[in-house]
Amino acid sequence: MIKLDSFWVSLTLAMLILVYMGGVAAVVLRTRGRRVFLPCQPNTIASVRRQIGKLRRIR
Repeated sequence: MIKLDSFWVSLTLAMLILVYMGGVAAVVLRTRGRRVFLPCQPNTIASVRRQIGKLRRIR
């Protein structure tokens, strides 16, 4: 039986989780694209202008 050190087991598991998360993030970004996230959908022209003003102030 091979004796595995718990450090190497934990390191391997952590690296596998990070690689998996990176792959999922890449797939999501590729399929959804980089769209601007609006927490609430603007319904009127005034709300559209308010959202644009907020975005300009953030940048």
